[in-house]
Amino acid sequence: MHSDLINLIKRTPNVYEKTGVAFWDDAHISKFMLQAHLAPDNDRVSRNHAFITKSADWISALPTTGKELLDLGCGPGLYAEAFARKHFRITGVDFSRCSIDYATYSATQSKLDIEYHYQDYLSIDYRNKFDIATLIYCDFSVLSTDSRRNLLKKIYSALKSGGIFVFDVWHPNQYVSFNDAINTSYEDNGFW
Repeated sequence: MHSDLINLIKRTPNVYEKTGVAFWDDAHISKFMLQAHLAPDNDRVSRNHAFITKSADWISALPTTGKELLDLGCGPGLYAEAFARKHFRITGVDFSRCSIDYATYSATQSKLDIEYHYQDYLSIDYRNKFDIATLIYCDFSVLSTDSRRNLLKKIYSALKSGGIFVFDVWHPNQYVSFNDAINTSYEDNGFW
C-alpha cells in the first residue's frame, strides 16, 4: 500500500494530464486556498490585496462602451467586489464551491449585486453579453493548447463587439532558471 502511494506520488504526469480529481473543489484544499486568498499580503493563490486594488483601478479605466464584466476564475470575489464598487455589473465564474459560497456571502454582506456561478469556466456559453472579460493570476498559462483555444472562442463569443479581454500570463523569463524536480515529503498541516 505505502509503496503504491509513494510510486504514484513520484510519477511525473504527462503535460496537461487530467486526473479526474476536482482539485479546486476538494474540501480540504479549497478551505486552505480560501484562507490564502483572503490573507491581504499573500501572493500564493491570488495577488496581494494592494495589487488587486491597483489592477482593478487600471482595468476599470479601460475604454469600454458599457459596464458588463465577466470575471473568470473569480475565486472568493476579490476582484469582482473591487469592480462592483466601480459600478460594473459583475458575473463571476469559479470551479470552487468554497470560493463561490464565500464570494456570494461577502457580496451580500457588502450589499453588492454580483452574480456568481459555480462552474468550470471552460464550459461557459454566453453570447454578446460582456464589455470586459478577465482571467487573472495566470490561469491561462496552465491550460493545454486545446483548452486555451476553446476558452478563447468562448470568451470571444461572450464579448460584445469591441469588448476587451484582460488576462495575464507567465513571461518566458519565468522559466529560465526553472528546474523540473520531484521532492516528496509529508507534513501534518499546511496547504500542500
